[in-house]
Parts: sequence; C-alpha cells; structure tokens
Amino acid sequence: IAVGRRGGCLDSASHMYGWVKDIPAFTDVTYRGFWTPTSPWLKGHDPETKHQNELGRLMRDDIKEFLKSGRPLLLASGLSVAYVDELENGCRQELDEAKAPHYIVLEQVYARRR
Repeated sequence: IAVGRRGGCLDSASHMYGWVKDIPAFTDVTYRGFWTPTSPWLKGHDPETKHQNELGRLMRDDIKEFLKSGRPLLLASGLSVAYVDELENGCRQELDEAKAPHYIVLEQVYARRR
C-alpha cells in the first residue's frame, strides 16, 4: 500500500516482459525466472546444496538490507514505529532461523535491438 500511494509498482518485474515486448525497437524478447532460497536452509553437503545455501546466505543478507530501506516508506505511510519494529524483527528472525523452506524468484528480461 505504501509503495502504491507514492506511485510505485510492486509487481513491475512481472510486467517487464510485456512492457519490453510492446516496444517496437526490440526483438527476441526473452524471460527467465530463477528460483533461489531466501536462507541457507537446505540439508546436505554435495556441491549443488552448498551452492544453493551460499545463494540463500546472499539473498538473506540482501533481504535484510532491503528491510532497512523500506522503513522510512512504511513509517511515512502511517504505520507505528512499534509495528514496523515488530515486522522487521520478525522478518529478520525468520530469515536467520531458516526453519521453513522459502524461495524467491529473480526475474530477468532481455532483448535485442532491431
């Protein structure tokens, strides 16, 4: 809600393919989605599991930094400091404990110029 009030689009990544495809200057528009864990929760020691857990560590740290950047927007939308603190702390705890398997999709769109 806070992003929308300021003119932002939370689901812009899911629209990117259509937006680029509609631009006549581009051809061969391609979409790819990459699912990655949001924390290092996978069990095992094989190379692929280690790789996925490293991606999970990086994504966890990135999400935690993103939480900081969203704080002013949430506060400006009228949410209380106590509520935003609770929300941030809960998110950090969930990411750090990594008890449940969560993934996030990283979306990529690319094209060639005509």
